[in-house]
Amino acid sequence: MEQNRYAEYCRQLISGLCNESAVVVDKKHDDMGVLLVVSGISKMDMGNVIGRKGAHIQHVRELVRVVGAMDGARVAVKITEPEGSLKAESFSNYARI
Repeated sequence: MEQNRYAEYCRQLISGLCNESAVVVDKKHDDMGVLLVVSGISKMDMGNVIGRKGAHIQHVRELVRVVGAMDGARVAVKITEPEGSLKAESFSNYARI
């Protein structure tokens, strides 16, 4: 499986958890492997993607990691906070102090 397919597989998994988001997955390559950065998730869908106690996103990360391991690649998934989320706002407030 080529590395473009890791991003597409991750996008399909996360899009299945979202109701109204246009999910975008960017790839970044480094010495540790491939980092998939997921963005475009709305505030309303963030709870569905993360799941209770982070169960959904942990399962997505595990599935993508297994697909990468089948080809000998190390793949990690990172989700960016949506604009206007409480967590993103709280971090920006600390930066102003």
